[in-house]
Amino acid sequence: MIGLAKELAKMKSIVVLCEQRYLAQGQPADFVRALLRRNVSVSLVTVEELAETPALAVDLVVARGRSPALLKALAQFEARGILTINTSHAIAAVVDKWRMAQAFRIQGIPTPRTWLSPVAMLRECVWKFPVVIKPVFGDNSRDVTLLHDREQLERLEWQEPFALVQAFVVGDPMDLKLYGINGSVWAARKPGPLVDCAGMTSDEPAEELPSSSHLHRLARRCADIFGLTLYGVDCVLAAQGPQVIEVNDFPNYTHVENAGDWIAEFILNTAESARA
Repeated sequence: MIGLAKELAKMKSIVVLCEQRYLAQGQPADFVRALLRRNVSVSLVTVEELAETPALAVDLVVARGRSPALLKALAQFEARGILTINTSHAIAAVVDKWRMAQAFRIQGIPTPRTWLSPVAMLRECVWKFPVVIKPVFGDNSRDVTLLHDREQLERLEWQEPFALVQAFVVGDPMDLKLYGINGSVWAARKPGPLVDCAGMTSDEPAEELPSSSHLHRLARRCADIFGLTLYGVDCVLAAQGPQVIEVNDFPNYTHVENAGDWIAEFILNTAESARA
């Protein structure tokens, strides 16, 4: 890999495009440091800075974020024929959770029953409890709410015109998280957005798990549906097996040892393959 790194050091540049909110998190800082250790030319640019940045000679763009501004900028790079990880199309496909739920159903992914409803009609369409209510374009577990009964539904305050409704899956109160970097998959058991409903807290320690062949295949199927190469799959481990709740683009890989190096190696191999 040393020879490859030296060759790729001759590249014009790898640009890491991210939202400001991610600068303080493990990624992209971790894999940017890993690229720099390999003597690769890399620029870290936030979406907010992009308009003020002089035009760069770019070979590859790695994106972390899902804002409309980032997706627009990423699509503009792609229109110039520049390779991107993940692509704007793949990210957009998992931002819309209703579109995601429909894809799961069509592709036969094990997932809770999910439906979309105008908030004004929730009282008419929800009869069996508990259910999980979440925004259609949610992010970082924003406003994910577990409703145990009709009384809680009556008191629900919702700021958006529609809500995604998902049957609550009885199972392990901790989430099963699958982290993917292209063909490699890691598994961890960690607190999820509803862990407090089980009498636990978000401070519960995470636990690394072996990634079985079944979990590996499940993660890869989910990634392939949306065209993601850097991804996370959130599951609930139920009696009937893992139930996929959602797929996310470019997670933090908190529980993957040497994640920055793994990501850097994947980026370099992808760039080299594109140049071949």
